[in-house]
Amino acid sequence: MDTAQNLSIGRLLTPALVLFRPPERGRDALLNKLVERIASDKSVPADVLLGKIVERERKGIDTTLDTGLCLPHAYLRGIADSTAALAIVPDGIVNPKNPAVTVRAMLVLVSPDAPEGYKQHLKLLREVARLFQSDLIETLARARSVQEALDLIRRREADSGSAAGAGA
Repeated sequence: MDTAQNLSIGRLLTPALVLFRPPERGRDALLNKLVERIASDKSVPADVLLGKIVERERKGIDTTLDTGLCLPHAYLRGIADSTAALAIVPDGIVNPKNPAVTVRAMLVLVSPDAPEGYKQHLKLLREVARLFQSDLIETLARARSVQEALDLIRRREADSGSAAGAGA
């Protein structure tokens, strides 16, 4: 398992795990696409992963931040390390739980369902909340490619000395 000190959103994301200007216009359709990307990358059943995320969200917790980032997340057995997938939606999608907040980015975060995974997950959630402020989301929405978006995220992390676990 990767140590918390080595974790960062920029390291978790690869071009295959980023949807750039996806055609999906609904929150659920976008979530399904991101779950499929993670499932393919980690060789886990997409339906099981989606079930874990939906189960958590049925508890009434809105995972959309006022910055325009939707952050569905869950723990999953059968993975060794945390993973993530990102969608950048410049035109935005409606957040059904709070229509006043337009979702311009969705980051699905999944961590191992184990004690070390819980620690990783909490550190990554803290890092995502700190990193994905409105200005970064606006900059990502103007990016011209997946690689440019990844470079923007990694540069922001480097500039801020960010890594989930730094100083923890």
